[in-house]
Amino acid sequence: MTEPSEPLPYLRMGFREALASWTDADAAMHMLARSLGVVAQNSTTREVKWIYWSNNPLGEFLYRMLNELVLLGALEKRDEPDLQFRWREGFEPPVPTVPATAGDDPV
Repeated sequence: MTEPSEPLPYLRMGFREALASWTDADAAMHMLARSLGVVAQNSTTREVKWIYWSNNPLGEFLYRMLNELVLLGALEKRDEPDLQFRWREGFEPPVPTVPATAGDDPV
């Protein structure tokens, strides 16, 4: 009997770590889908590529989400040599501000 093999390292990574370097759009969508739990954690891009390469509502949603993360400054995007994304080094989420209301004591 053989021992189960060690899972591939990328299966243990979070989204930020998975996109630490330039990543093709379909692989970036797959990492996002796995992070959200909409595809199996142990799935490969090839197994569900039809989601990303067809007129599929889930694939379109994931692509929009990647572009929203670009607009927020969390991801960088480039078109050459292929459409690719990567995590923007040093990105920190914006801190929400709470507007003062009448009667609040200014600090």
